[in-house]
Amino acid sequence: MKRAFGIHHAVGGDRDARDPGDLLGAAIDACTGCEGCRDSWQCVIEDDFSGIARRMDEADGVILGSPTYWYSVTSAMKRFVDRCYSLIQYPVSRRQWIGTYQGTGKACVAGRSGSSLTRP
Repeated sequence: MKRAFGIHHAVGGDRDARDPGDLLGAAIDACTGCEGCRDSWQCVIEDDFSGIARRMDEADGVILGSPTYWYSVTSAMKRFVDRCYSLIQYPVSRRQWIGTYQGTGKACVAGRSGSSLTRP
């Protein structure tokens, strides 16, 4: 994450860019699948997710990082990603969806680093 912020600043990015919050310190409950967010784009569970989502709305970009435990992200990151379900909607059917950031120029980028899981 420090390297990503360093690159951001080196290419002239906002000097006020900051870590929006450590997910380990945030109280984010698991998504219950209640569909309460269906019409509002807002998760109905009251915890720290709404504040983090608000900061994502205000940001030009978001970088998420997580260590890998048992071939997956941490449980805190998994809860956060699951709760991002509230940021998409299915206006016609489950086959057609729209995202709250659609048309904003924001992008989702995924990557990995570290050694290969396969042996040469």
